[in-house]
Amino acid sequence: MSSQIFERDQQYGLEPAWHGATVIPESGKIERDEVYPYEIVLVPLYLRNEQGEFRRHKVEDLRGDGRTTGEFRGAQWHVPTCSDDHLPVGNGNPINSATYGLRTPHDDWDFVESVLEGGGHEIVSAGTVKNRSRHFIVAELEESSVDIDHRHFGGYLNWIGSLDRSYALTGIQSQTCTVCHNTLSANVALADARLAEKATADCEKWDGAVRIAHTKNCNEKVEALRASMRGALVLSGLFGEAMTDLRDTPVAVDRAREIYIGHTAPREVKRNEDLSSRSLNIVDDLVTLFRDGKGNNGETALDVLSGLTEYRTTGGEVSRDSTKDPRARWESSEFGSGAREKEEFARALIGDRGEALATRGKAILTS
Repeated sequence: MSSQIFERDQQYGLEPAWHGATVIPESGKIERDEVYPYEIVLVPLYLRNEQGEFRRHKVEDLRGDGRTTGEFRGAQWHVPTCSDDHLPVGNGNPINSATYGLRTPHDDWDFVESVLEGGGHEIVSAGTVKNRSRHFIVAELEESSVDIDHRHFGGYLNWIGSLDRSYALTGIQSQTCTVCHNTLSANVALADARLAEKATADCEKWDGAVRIAHTKNCNEKVEALRASMRGALVLSGLFGEAMTDLRDTPVAVDRAREIYIGHTAPREVKRNEDLSSRSLNIVDDLVTLFRDGKGNNGETALDVLSGLTEYRTTGGEVSRDSTKDPRARWESSEFGSGAREKEEFARALIGDRGEALATRGKAILTS
């Protein structure tokens, strides 16, 4: 089950997701206590010793060798469980409550709501995966979502937490809405990639992405984000302006070809003769979608962006890549390398209207 939505998990949304398991609330609004109708209860960890007696754990008990010798060193190890069914989350991995900064789904929901308050944004997806061990809350950002020429471009704030020590607390503003484990992993990977470019990965200031380790002061770091996040989300309206700017930027067919070559050609390619037949075929397909793809007229920078987006999402009707399963292509476009490529291409176009890519492509074509 690629969605990793198991029997105890749910995904609430305002429209059906690809996995077919979305719960759409009758009220038209996703409520915290519907999605997470339980509290997280920390249950002390007990182990059975060689005499068959249950004893509160010792540090040495956690070495994995089955031994129960050693001095008792406190009662800080617990297993997170759910109050509605009294079962552990995930695989029942214990946490050290003295050093682990636990954040429950309720904590994260309340934080996200406080950040979005008064901004006209709406929570459009929320739920858990992998037996409630990981949770997500997604808001569509009003100013970052825009409809241009019958095409919808959505911007989402994804807030992702875990109770099984698998992930740091992760926030990411992206074009991918988390609805399952695949999309959750894609957004975490995107956040990691963005933060790798910065001086520090464990940020306390919101800059479109953040990762906070579940240390003892985790909650204080989250609270410190509130003001900078609220301020940054106000500026997210620049996304809609950027899409409109691309629509208003004329692009001829030859320039679109140069942009696509500048984007798709491997780094080592410097001359036209170094381009492989496969690379040229891909560029031909992209140019066809630039002109004739869904909603495209072959006239603007927005058509250039939509051409690559359609190619990576569906392959288009012109794709020669017949060996790739359509579902595998779609999953890559939404959750994997295709999703990252679409985001990087959009950034390049928005940054300078594709000037750098076109310059590289033209240099390759004319050499």
